[in-house]
Amino acid sequence: MFIYHKIPQYYETDQMGIIHHANYIRWFEEARVAYLEELGFVVMKEVNSPIISPVLSADAKYHKMLRLHDKVEITASLVQYNGFRYTFSYTVKNAETDETCCTGNTVHCFLTPDNKPLRMKRDYPELHEKLRNVLEEDALSETIL
Repeated sequence: MFIYHKIPQYYETDQMGIIHHANYIRWFEEARVAYLEELGFVVMKEVNSPIISPVLSADAKYHKMLRLHDKVEITASLVQYNGFRYTFSYTVKNAETDETCCTGNTVHCFLTPDNKPLRMKRDYPELHEKLRNVLEEDALSETIL
């Protein structure tokens, strides 16, 4: 489990000062990328990266509104990984009230730059093991919560 902190910016709001719904998916991405970077997937940020990870699906359920300047806490957890495809779940909370404002999931896969499937166990064994370990750790922390 990884916790990402954010303070919404003016451009992320609508005319009522409420965070626009599309931004939650962007925040999911920010949290996921920060988590993967912490795990050693910095190679994915390189311009000519040997690993790309497109979004296969994304969903969000909105519970409460967030407004400009609210302090936001995004929890990202790896909930599925099979060596090629992986799923993250997210919980977006108002950090000051601890209210859950949005929950969701994204599904991704690993590809080469020419869109061929990567088998992480074979092609990147160290990163594969990190993801397997994180999957176990995140599952354990979810059961504790």
